[in-house]
Amino acid sequence: MKFNRLFAILFATCFMAAAHGQQSWIDKEQVRVGEHFIIGCKLPYPLPADASFAQPIGNDTIQLLGQDFDTLEATANNAACVRQLTSCICFAPGHHAIAVVAGGSPDTSYLHITVDTLPAVDTASVADVRDIDPIIKEPYTFWEIARWPVLAIVLAALVVALVYIIGRIKSHKPIIPALAPKPIPPYDMATRQLDDLRQKALWQKGLVKQYYTDLTDIVRQYIEGEFGVASTDMTTAQTIEALSSIAYRPKGIDDQVRQLLDTADMVKFARSEPSDDVHGRAMAMATTIVDEMHSAKEEEEKAQAEKLKTASPEK
Repeated sequence: MKFNRLFAILFATCFMAAAHGQQSWIDKEQVRVGEHFIIGCKLPYPLPADASFAQPIGNDTIQLLGQDFDTLEATANNAACVRQLTSCICFAPGHHAIAVVAGGSPDTSYLHITVDTLPAVDTASVADVRDIDPIIKEPYTFWEIARWPVLAIVLAALVVALVYIIGRIKSHKPIIPALAPKPIPPYDMATRQLDDLRQKALWQKGLVKQYYTDLTDIVRQYIEGEFGVASTDMTTAQTIEALSSIAYRPKGIDDQVRQLLDTADMVKFARSEPSDDVHGRAMAMATTIVDEMHSAKEEEEKAQAEKLKTASPEK
């Protein structure tokens, strides 16, 4: 009796699906928890104007993930059709009936599936269990050894640089000191200063005292730089006496130096007012003193070099 009733239900379901031209199926009758399965439905191709696919109904245990459609061409055994494929999943073990509502009809059919739990793993039956291999020790590379000393040197250099920068800032000095300018030879300096003094035209502007002060300073500084005589701190007499110790000095240079310094002293301290010709001769005299003393020193240096070369000839 029970078998007859089940057969009648299945016959009615198939009859209603056939009446609407649809066939629904499930690709697996038994799956595991979390395993995907497909519920399919197909209609003849081309689709009728009022065609509607049967739709599976999800519930708390059966989840519908999405639908795809494809077309199967006609073969010798089957007519062309369009398939609706619904991807499903279930996480509840047990036997489940999935309701499928026929398209364009209130009739409902059911597809059945059994969901099994995952099998337990028999750890005792696992064969060939081995211990974990020991860690392979690789030799140290050069960088692995050298990186720490290099890092220490870099950090030490940064600390020294930081201390230096802070010290320079506190002392109000530039972090990078400017390079000292290359010293100018005494002769070149004196020649440049005399040219600048001519350009200023001080005595022509009435600044006679300033003119002689600058002129004698140039000559005294040249003598001090070229011959090591501290003329800037000496009187005229002391300067002449110091020059007398220079054996290679030009003839008559003592008188020229004395005359120039005496004229300047008269203007600066006795308020003498020489004529314009005297001012011009004073500039020419200062230029002659510088040029002749420089030439005399160059000749002496050449003579000393020749003497040294003769005393120690090359072998």
